[in-house]
Amino acid sequence: MWSRLGRVTEYRLLLHRVSGELWAVRIEHDELTGVFGPMRETLARETLPDLPYDDDSDTAEWLIRYLEEFTAL
Repeated sequence: MWSRLGRVTEYRLLLHRVSGELWAVRIEHDELTGVFGPMRETLARETLPDLPYDDDSDTAEWLIRYLEEFTAL
């Protein structure tokens, strides 16, 4: 679901539809490895790799648990 052929690391922006919060995520080899947010404004895609991603498993598990409430931007 997360990766494309030939890509090892991917960055995405997600909108939490319930709260309106924006989150950036880092996916490596189909595994969520970093979360940054919530953010107040959308960032340019080219800046996503430079964000200070949190590798806290609790935050990642929360996002995965409620993934159906998010829309990829």
